[in-house]
Amino acid sequence: ATLDLSTTSAMPEDVVTCTAEVTDSTGATDSASASLTVSNRDPVVSGTTISPTNVFTASTVTCSASVSDDDGESLTATYEWFVGSNGIGSGASLTLDPSLVSVGDSLTCTATAEDGYGGTHSEDASVVILNTDPTLDSVSIDISTPVASDTITCSASGSDMDGDTPTYSFSWSNLTTGDVYPSTTTSTDSASLDLSTVAVSPNDELKCEVTVSDSDGGSALDMAMATVQNSAPIFDVDASITPNT
Repeated sequence: ATLDLSTTSAMPEDVVTCTAEVTDSTGATDSASASLTVSNRDPVVSGTTISPTNVFTASTVTCSASVSDDDGESLTATYEWFVGSNGIGSGASLTLDPSLVSVGDSLTCTATAEDGYGGTHSEDASVVILNTDPTLDSVSIDISTPVASDTITCSASGSDMDGDTPTYSFSWSNLTTGDVYPSTTTSTDSASLDLSTVAVSPNDELKCEVTVSDSDGGSALDMAMATVQNSAPIFDVDASITPNT
């Protein structure tokens, strides 16, 4: 005799007993039994994915997976998040920040299913944390209508959501003449140009162009403008009348 256990409600750790009975022509009988314990089959986790595909240091990520169990149990996966061997969170969704991940880190989601009989299975999915370009929040020239004797200063402020400290570079140009000028002085977040040391004329359009960069190759660019104004003439010497009597 054969019994197809898939047609029964047998579950792991159930004991299935087969009893055979024999009867002779006089009606005498005898019987014997054999038993076995139904073994558990581990669940299977498959199709583990992390979304979105492009992940940044401030992204909210979601992990999903399918779980099947040949023993008919209805199971769901649990999720753990890792950077390397360091656990940084649990649950299907996780909101990242620069205290948890850095650009270039490999973020791994481990999906695990466990059945009611101790069987387990896990599957991983991983993504690499991408860089976010820094931003220039403001670029300004302190004197927007300078004269040719002024020193003008271009200042910038920026930010980087990955937690980097932005660096700035400055360039000066005269859009009217096409000339390019080196900065007279520079600091971390500003650069000055002494107009008395370069050739400018009234109505020339001056541009300060600022590039902000992060340590992972990201950058952004912005600019500010100033227009040279005419300065009134002045006497080099006091006026006098000769002869004075």
